[in-house]
Amino acid sequence: MKKINKILRTSIIALILVLLMQITVFADTLNINIKANNEKIKVGDKVKVTVYWDKGMQAADYILNYDSEKLEFVKTDLKDDYINNTNGQVKTAWFSVDDKDKIKIEYTFKAKKSGTAELKTTVNGGFATGNLEMPTEYTEGELQLNISKANVFLKILKILAIVIVILVLINLIFKRLQKSGKICRRPKFK
Repeated sequence: MKKINKILRTSIIALILVLLMQITVFADTLNINIKANNEKIKVGDKVKVTVYWDKGMQAADYILNYDSEKLEFVKTDLKDDYINNTNGQVKTAWFSVDDKDKIKIEYTFKAKKSGTAELKTTVNGGFATGNLEMPTEYTEGELQLNISKANVFLKILKILAIVIVILVLINLIFKRLQKSGKICRRPKFK
């Protein structure tokens, strides 16, 4: 009986050690940053925001917080299965299915309202390497986007240009129809 208890205890300890070795923590800080392709945008413009980190990882679980009054989430470069967008938070829970490291994820937003829109990351689940090693600390990323009002004068010019093009096309069509005889000409009074 003593021999069976000893074998059982040794097996349990070996099993616990194997399980603990599977998930290790490396004493390191993962630096997370946020950049935009343009930090000065106008209402109606789309902006690409990239969350990137300084070491290759194969799993990422974090939140990208954004001002939902000023920005509208459009899409990301990940599959929709990894993303949950609610109330100014894009929750990202990604893992590599092809055993490849990633150092960034790209998001696209549309500017809705003028002002300063802040974006900030919050690590909730963490990051992990392919060997399931996790950083002990994280530096969060922050970004401010300056959104200006759309140029009303340019919008009016675009609308006028469209109207003029439509009128010219209608005039050309009308003249062709007159030449072909499908529309009678108005008599001219002297």
